[in-house]
Amino acid sequence: MIEFGFLRKKQQDICMNIVYSYFAPYWGYYGAKGFTKIPHNLKNIKLILVRKNKFMGGLYDLQLSAAWPVDQDEEWTIKLRCRRNDSLFYTKSHSPVAREIIQQLNLHGKLLKILAQIDLLDMNISMKSHSLQLNVTPMGGGMCFLVLPPVRYQVPMPKDQIGKLAWSIEQIGKLMTKYQQ
Repeated sequence: MIEFGFLRKKQQDICMNIVYSYFAPYWGYYGAKGFTKIPHNLKNIKLILVRKNKFMGGLYDLQLSAAWPVDQDEEWTIKLRCRRNDSLFYTKSHSPVAREIIQQLNLHGKLLKILAQIDLLDMNISMKSHSLQLNVTPMGGGMCFLVLPPVRYQVPMPKDQIGKLAWSIEQIGKLMTKYQQ
């Protein structure tokens, strides 16, 4: 699932250990069965480094994803529009389930306020093939690299945002479990 390309095995392990250590104070340490103190509604969370190639280098963005099985077989996406003063979830879908989720998320004032304080590249909730999926891509937590000269640099995640991100994902996870089979 993690494609590192230019990174050696030792560098892969170091990179992922750093990523896991960000969330260790909130979800416990990462072992063979995942995080040790993860809330029950996030048992299936995955941390992935997604590669984006650029000219003579590239980025590995950290993506947190979780999925919950559902009975519905619809396809739609809910996105977060984030600004410094306000955040808002929206969709172009007319699905009643999507509209209900948006309404509940947008009524959660504390969640919206916290999300406005986090630097995110992307946050979306989607439904497809009997699965409700949450994907969050924060700024930071990944890695950048140059091919010539070979340079690899860990992009740190702002420490004040890690707790807020973990809390936000837990709150959204609580809502998603209501729709689970």
